[in-house]
Amino acid sequence: MTKILLDNKEIKISEELISTLISYQSKSGGSFFSLGLVAGLLRKKSKMIFYSAFPMATKSLLNEIKDTKIKVGQIDSLEDLETKQFSHVLLIKPGDEALFLKVMDSIEDLASRIIFAKNFELLKDTTIEKCLTHRRLFLSGDLEKSSYKQEILAHDFNSTVFFSSPGEDSKFKVPELKKYTGYMFSKEKTGVVSVKKN
Repeated sequence: MTKILLDNKEIKISEELISTLISYQSKSGGSFFSLGLVAGLLRKKSKMIFYSAFPMATKSLLNEIKDTKIKVGQIDSLEDLETKQFSHVLLIKPGDEALFLKVMDSIEDLASRIIFAKNFELLKDTTIEKCLTHRRLFLSGDLEKSSYKQEILAHDFNSTVFFSSPGEDSKFKVPELKKYTGYMFSKEKTGVVSVKKN
């Protein structure tokens, strides 16, 4: 199980952190941090729609929660919702952005679910725009590669974490960081974040 640390002290994972933006470059630790945070939320019985552009993230999440009784629903087509819509986490077929949108449009309990979108820099602007209308949102990816960067930065996230600098045009000033650490800005907590694997 992964622990989330703030200034080297374990923090309790809760939905108070949502909505959340986590921005990182490849091999910076941001992806691992995101999946650890998501797994922690699922352990707290949060309900979620999980989308990633690549299957590795889905496999990593399943590994994080394999010792739990969390009900997982694999969604490879819209028809799968008929039997799996009451699962704690709905795993959208990796890379199927159209299916991701259809599930958001079709599921009855959308308002009670966290939408987790990994690799958001690969999503169409219209998809991100739709995600930003959802109160319980979790965006994870490389902000610098997103064509929707300015609109994302303008969004009022409850917490924002950077594993790499967001650029000089950002209101967020990130201090120099050690490898595999990020910096969190939130209404309740601010400081250096990292993960610890048991």
